[in-house]
Amino acid sequence: QPDYYEKLYSLITPEAFASRHRADLLKLLDLSLKSSMLSTYVVAAVIKRVARVSLLAPGPSLYFTLPFLRQLLHRHPNCIALIHRTSRDAVVKGCAEEEDETETEVTLARKETGLRNVAKLFAGEDPYNYEEPTLERCNAIHSTLWELSALERHYLPACAPMVAAFQSGAEDLTPLSFNKSYARLFTAELTKDLGPDGIFGSSNGGGRGGPRVPVAYTKPRFAMLDEVHPSIRL
Repeated sequence: QPDYYEKLYSLITPEAFASRHRADLLKLLDLSLKSSMLSTYVVAAVIKRVARVSLLAPGPSLYFTLPFLRQLLHRHPNCIALIHRTSRDAVVKGCAEEEDETETEVTLARKETGLRNVAKLFAGEDPYNYEEPTLERCNAIHSTLWELSALERHYLPACAPMVAAFQSGAEDLTPLSFNKSYARLFTAELTKDLGPDGIFGSSNGGGRGGPRVPVAYTKPRFAMLDEVHPSIRL
């Protein structure tokens, strides 16, 4: 199982998200992470990788990645620390809630490493290693999704509300968009309805039969250039 997910993890690149066959990759990602029984470090690594690649991927792919990340976080509550870390405690696979004599040396070593990585995070350094191909060693579970703050300022208007939705604990039932493209986004903008006052998306309706007015228009203050200043002559 880890070998499969490490190979899948290696496919998540900006180049793959920009390819003409990215819909097949997105569908494979969604299908492979449907189970709620996956290890926390596997899901956290995929979440962090997708978020990082989203910063460099084409805008239309965000219509998949942002709802996809929300669904993963809801399906795997142990990964909530990526967006809501309330303490410096490390999330370590196999760790007991309290230290006792039954903890193995391996578990203690993992806890120590985790605490050290979380300390880096609180010091302003992201412990996540994008170049590390091993899911368990990339330190994704000790990181945070600071990429969402960057995506909130994305040029696509739909990104801000999609990022704001992460603050809600409700399950995201938004259908994933595997085939969004710039052409489809452009067509959607062209076919938006104008309300009766000529404003896009008017709640009063009116359809395309409403008055078509310029989006921005300022009446000129002067009819002729020589009215601006007597020294100006054509």
